Amino acid sequence: MSKRIASMSRRPLAAALFVALVAPGMAFAQTAKEKQLEARVAVLEQQIQALLASQQQQQTVIADTQAQITEVKTAQTAPADAKPRIQTGPITPGALPGTSFTYGGFIKMDAMYTDTSDGRIADGSSGRLFYLPSAIPVGGSTADGGDPYTDYHAQFSRFYLSADTTTAEGNKFKAYIEADMFGGGSNALAGNETATNTYAVSLRQAYVSWNNWLAGQTWSNFMDVAALPDAVDFVGVTDGTVFVRQAQLRYTKGPWSFSAENPQTTITPYLNSAARFNSGDNVMPDLTARYVAKGDWGHFSVAGMVRQFKYLDETDTGGAVSVSGKFNLGKSDDIRYAVNAGSGIGRYLA
Repeated sequence: MSKRIASMSRRPLAAALFVALVAPGMAFAQTAKEKQLEARVAVLEQQIQALLASQQQQQTVIADTQAQITEVKTAQTAPADAKPRIQTGPITPGALPGTSFTYGGFIKMDAMYTDTSDGRIADGSSGRLFYLPSAIPVGGSTADGGDPYTDYHAQFSRFYLSADTTTAEGNKFKAYIEADMFGGGSNALAGNETATNTYAVSLRQAYVSWNNWLAGQTWSNFMDVAALPDAVDFVGVTDGTVFVRQAQLRYTKGPWSFSAENPQTTITPYLNSAARFNSGDNVMPDLTARYVAKGDWGHFSVAGMVRQFKYLDETDTGGAVSVSGKFNLGKSDDIRYAVNAGSGIGRYLA
């Protein structure tokens, strides 16, 4: 009995000793694991701090970029009274949104066979380059006439440059320049037909427009360009046709247009006793007004003009009226017409 009690008392003592021995080991194991967890937490905190720093840097870059974009937009929409800025880079359509640049032209050769019975058209004059009724001799001596002559040239080859843009405020701007090798009809200073056939550049059109205003050289407001018949010749049907390009200031509002154009008095001596000449004595510009009605059917136009004639101390005033238009006959055919009259029409007729 006493042995059994002694045995039972030993077992709790052994268990107590086992717990006492194991407890420090378990405590040591928990402490090491906690340290590992703390180390991992520290690493994660460092990574989070690095991510936050990177995010802050990206936000700073984005803010700087947005500020630069705002600065560029502000510069593009700066008021007209702001200080002008110097263009430092190439101007391209991509650099100027809403702007288009165009260019074009053609190469043209004319081959002419001419026969005038009342005299020869002077070599080097405009009448030798295209059909020009006013250059044909009438009632003169036939000593140097009667025999035909041939002319070849490429002076009416043409090229042009154009720029169009619309500002942020909706204003429309256009610049246009066009030239050929006509040389004003006389190329005596530029070359001749003996060897190189060198021709001078001739300005056809050069103007700028801003909304309703136009300034520069272009077709006269008194002339209805859309009513001209299609022709291979430089002018085409010239008899009784208004055909003038000159410097002008023009205002267009809806169907109405008004212009003040370069004046010039052309004088033809009585009975063709001497060559025709021009006078630059005019003071008043040529004043024109035009009304155009348009539709799918075509267009109808009425134009009027008042101009001054002046030579030395002699002054006179004249005027002219033009009625013209085009009536469409399907997609590819039409009828074009023009009636021009007036004591002041003079040089405006080809």
